[in-house]
Parts: sequence; structure tokens; C-alpha cells
Amino acid sequence: MKTLNLLIAIVCLGITLGSCKKDSNDTDDNPPLPSHKLKRVIQALPGVGKAFIVDVQYDANNRVTNFNEFSVDSSTTPVTVTDANYSFFVYNGTSELPVKNILTDENGHTDSTLYFYDAQNRIIKEDYYYNGNVIRRNTYDYPSATVIKANSYEYLGSALELRGSDSMLIDAQNRIYEIRFYNAALTYSGKTNYQYDNKINPLSNLNVFKYVFSLYGDDRKDFYRSANNYIFSTTITSSTITYTNTFIYDSGSYPVSAVFSYNSSSGTENYNVLFQYY
Repeated sequence: MKTLNLLIAIVCLGITLGSCKKDSNDTDDNPPLPSHKLKRVIQALPGVGKAFIVDVQYDANNRVTNFNEFSVDSSTTPVTVTDANYSFFVYNGTSELPVKNILTDENGHTDSTLYFYDAQNRIIKEDYYYNGNVIRRNTYDYPSATVIKANSYEYLGSALELRGSDSMLIDAQNRIYEIRFYNAALTYSGKTNYQYDNKINPLSNLNVFKYVFSLYGDDRKDFYRSANNYIFSTTITSSTITYTNTFIYDSGSYPVSAVFSYNSSSGTENYNVLFQYY
């Protein structure tokens, strides 16, 4: 991890995304566009001194080697990493399909996720190993071109047991526009609906998310593979949760910043988001 660059980014971010401003004497009104290879996403809750960060690194073939997710607390000196999942991907030869994800947490404990595919290179199983045992498993079926069925299993006592089964509905742009949730008894328990913009989602350019859904079993990243950014979602289960995402884009239609608004029965939280590119 590029710790120095990370700390500089956090300091510049100022947790409020407002402390780094262009000097009034700077005459470069048309700086060159970045390469749009995603480097980092910083999501901060203003006034709290905490941020959630994603840091991405690549090999010479532009395959993701490291996808590091961690939370930091800037109220301490030095800045403290409070929670982390550092992912390192393993490939077979020159293939861009990850076959293994070696996971390291903030304490240095290492586990892994193994990935399995069908003949069409679609993910069919994700096994998360903890201390050498599979404790979470996701399986995927493709009954049609517009539906993906996902089953989630968890190790409970002596065996993996079904935890839930979801149906993901996909539109013509390969975007998940609805997820229907079913519990372990396969009883319908709610849904999430997504709405998208027509701009470019930089996460969809990462090879790993063209294939896998989860990095460590229970973190399914449904919308990462969508070509566009989701701007609104509503989750209706026993309660209602909404997300409203407002993006600012560069002239290449990539997001450079955003405000993510989370609204539930407990209130509303607004997160400031910064996108950085190589």
C-alpha cells in the first residue's frame, strides 16, 4: 500500500473534501484529463474525522492485483486504520479471470476466497475460507439473459446452510435494476431497485468486477459491474432505505466527486466522495 500517498490524499481531502483548492494565481484552466484508470475512492462523513477508502493497484496487463478497502480515523496522530480488507488477486497465466483472492485484515490475519466459473466464464461459485475452512459460499445460476439467481450459504455449527436466495434482474445495458430477496425458507422478504445515469462507472473498468460479485463472501458488490453510475436506490424490506448519489463529472464523463445520501428510519447521512485516477 502506498501509505505516504494515502496520507497525503487524506490530508488534502480534509475529510470534508473542501480543503484542497486551486490557487487563484493558477492559470492552467484546462488541465489534461486523467487516464481514467481508477486509483482511489475516498468516502468521508463530514465533521466526524473518519473515511472509508478503496485503493486499486494493477499489473503490467492492467489486471487488478490489489483492491484494498479500509477505514481510517484522522482524529488520531498518526492516522489510524480501524478496519481493513486488503485483497490480492491470483490469476492463471494471462487470463483476466481471478481464481483466488488472498485477504489480509488490519491485524495481518490472512484468509482467501476461491472463484469458480462455467464454460462461458460466468462466476458460479465463490468460497470464502477462514482459518482453512469454508465459512461462506455464494453460488450463481443464469436461468436467462436477464436474470441471475444468487444463493448465499453460511457455516453454522457443522455444515454450510442456506442463508438467503436473491434474484438479480438485468436490463439491456447489463445493469442490475432490481434485486428480489428471499430468506432461507425461500419466502420473499423485499427488494432493491436501482436507477442509473448515462455516465461511466470507473469500477466497471476493473477486470475483477466483470466476473466476481464478492471479495469475502458477504460483501456482494452488485452494481460494480454496471457501465453506469447508480444515482438512486430504494430498499424495501421490513423498513425502507434510500440512497441518492449526486455526481460531478469531468469532460470525459467520469466522476470526480459525489455526495452519497443515505436515508433510513434512523435519519440521513451525507457522505462526500472523491475519485482519483492514475
